[in-house]
Amino acid sequence: MKTSALFLFLLATGCAVNDDPSTDTGTAGTGTDDTVGTPTAPRIEVLLTDAPGDFEAVWVNIASVAIESADAGWVTLTDTPHKLDLLTLQNDVTAALGGAELAPGMYGQLRLIVDSSSVVVDGLESPLKIASGMETGIKINLDAAIEDNMRYSLTLDYDAHKSVKATPQGYLMTPVISVKEFVATPVETEPDPQSEEPIL
Repeated sequence: MKTSALFLFLLATGCAVNDDPSTDTGTAGTGTDDTVGTPTAPRIEVLLTDAPGDFEAVWVNIASVAIESADAGWVTLTDTPHKLDLLTLQNDVTAALGGAELAPGMYGQLRLIVDSSSVVVDGLESPLKIASGMETGIKINLDAAIEDNMRYSLTLDYDAHKSVKATPQGYLMTPVISVKEFVATPVETEPDPQSEEPIL
């Protein structure tokens, strides 16, 4: 069973600059073509999704989400816990995990801390032991450039069917999560008032 989204965020490794002439902010009569705008800090939102499987429910409690900056180390995107039944995230249904503004730069991995989980089979809920979920976290490769004046949406595919295994000691979750979609959308910038010159 495949899972589809959690951000803000993303397979693209770069983002196009908005060069639409209709967004020209030049001031008439100044002898210049464009007004220098104030950069808008990039923001990323993370979404989570899942696909049909063989279980009645697969519950996970995601305690936090962080992203790895090449310059600043791990940056927390959200530390608000989210308890989700992965099997309700089907047919392009997503759950928003949270997001944050980021400094522009290169970002390597995304990290999810899953501090508890359980599975329901034949009406019986059983605990799931999570490999590395509570200690080092579940890490997903991103390797993307984050730029000013962009908004990012990152959808994570949490494959519950491949993640959960029955063992003689009980159920074990070895999370299988991948980036399903990383979308970058330009945002309009506000002109810098200090750069504007009066029209003569």
